[in-house]
Amino acid sequence: MILTAGTTSKKKDNRRNDDSNIHVGFQALTAVLNVVILLSVVFCIANARIVLNNRIDKLDEEARQLQIKIARMRLEAENLRLRREKLSSWPEISSRIVKFNLQLRAPLHTQIKQLAIVPYNRKDAKDTGTVSTGSRLTLR
Repeated sequence: MILTAGTTSKKKDNRRNDDSNIHVGFQALTAVLNVVILLSVVFCIANARIVLNNRIDKLDEEARQLQIKIARMRLEAENLRLRREKLSSWPEISSRIVKFNLQLRAPLHTQIKQLAIVPYNRKDAKDTGTVSTGSRLTLR
């Protein structure tokens, strides 16, 4: 191949074209990778939102079930309170006394206890003649 002044070799032109093709290919690859990364982030965010919404729905259902259970227990407690009041009323007690033929009588001497307020000091508690020497309120 004979080169004259002002002419260039075809080999050099091919090298330039190869370098520019590599550069264009690298830019295309980075653009594709950027799009893939962006789509991956969007997919992860959407997936996380779906999972979190599912958990929220489950927790809402559980909270609703617990509220129903609490309401049921409150109703049961109210019914028990009303039953206790009814059973501890004098007409109910007197009807049970008649029903079971129970006689009211005075308590035995051994059934009577007194509540005494004593000093917290153990030495002073012994002087009062109480049963317990370590507490403020004791039985005599």
